[in-house]
Amino acid sequence: MRNILLTILFSLFLAGISFSEIVFTEDFEEETLDSLAERYTDTDNLDGMSFSDDIPLLSKGNQSLMMTSCMVQNYGGSLFKAFVLEFDTLYVRYYVKFAVTQHPIHHFVWFGGMKPLLRWPNPHAGEKPEGNDRFSTELVPLPNFRSVWTPYTYWMNMRRVVSPYYFGNIFISDPPKELVCGEWMCIEQMIMLNTPADSSNGEQAFWINGELILHLGKGFPNGFWTWNQFNVFKDSTSFEGFQWRNDEELKINYLWIQYYMQEGERGQRDTCWFDEIVVSTEYIGPLVEENRIEDEVVFPENNDLDVYPNPFNSTVSIDYNISKSENISLLIYDINGREIAVIEDGLKFAGQHFAHYSNSDLSSGLYILKLTSARQTIMRKVLLIK
Repeated sequence: MRNILLTILFSLFLAGISFSEIVFTEDFEEETLDSLAERYTDTDNLDGMSFSDDIPLLSKGNQSLMMTSCMVQNYGGSLFKAFVLEFDTLYVRYYVKFAVTQHPIHHFVWFGGMKPLLRWPNPHAGEKPEGNDRFSTELVPLPNFRSVWTPYTYWMNMRRVVSPYYFGNIFISDPPKELVCGEWMCIEQMIMLNTPADSSNGEQAFWINGELILHLGKGFPNGFWTWNQFNVFKDSTSFEGFQWRNDEELKINYLWIQYYMQEGERGQRDTCWFDEIVVSTEYIGPLVEENRIEDEVVFPENNDLDVYPNPFNSTVSIDYNISKSENISLLIYDINGREIAVIEDGLKFAGQHFAHYSNSDLSSGLYILKLTSARQTIMRKVLLIK
């Protein structure tokens, strides 16, 4: 177990994520389900869970967690984690796989905030948050929309359908991203809370296999509301942004790994697998094949290599310092270690240097800048969001 955890942390280190940014990790390498349950503040239907040797490609572990639903007998299962610390911005990355016979999914993985924080889920289905009590979002393949992945969100300015109840707002990307069963997927979600509390500059986003599918914030993207559904449409008005809270003491403080099935015939069985969960205050990205990136990596504290803005939209500026005249190379790689471009290569005199890089053909995602000299190799992660 300890070796697996060290491997996970080293992979995150290669990706440029410092240990201080990591909030929680889960690789499901526990020996028993009871020992797994001790890592969470609440669980549901442990009897419907088991460990499996089906793991994602590039995983260094030996097992994943399999959750099984047997209709009427149970409705799936869940693991709930109340965090000790609270956050204004949080990213949740996990790998998931559904059986090829998967039936419609009712609810899936949630994270959010509640005040006061409880040690168990308290979703308040059908109720609009007040802004000082709670907010939540999940990413779920909605059966009513051809199993298209969409956030399902409770927030203080949420819309409702024609009823006295408020059910989760959904956000349809353009193009929509449909669920693919029978293979592992890397899912990542992000919430950034509004600050100050009376503003609407909050955001949320999600990625699938490292590809940014949808990013919502004040002024982007364009689209229109139909009752409780926001549809991305370029020839419409811009999204107003999220006011998640009206009290800055309300923060992100829990993760709810849920597999909840509600529709089907008695005895109907559905299965999904989870693995490689990481919660961080910065973007995480998919697993990285270690041998594609050199092991001699330095993350110095003297700002020898700075990048800004980060995340960037079109052009990233690079500021680096060398203590003596020498040959250097400055390259950019994708998350799999494939070289994208040589930004600078050759003799540089001692002192401060500046460079810029832009490429309109790059897709949104995580990239790595690598500065190499005879003395050291320095790497920085940069996030491109279009």
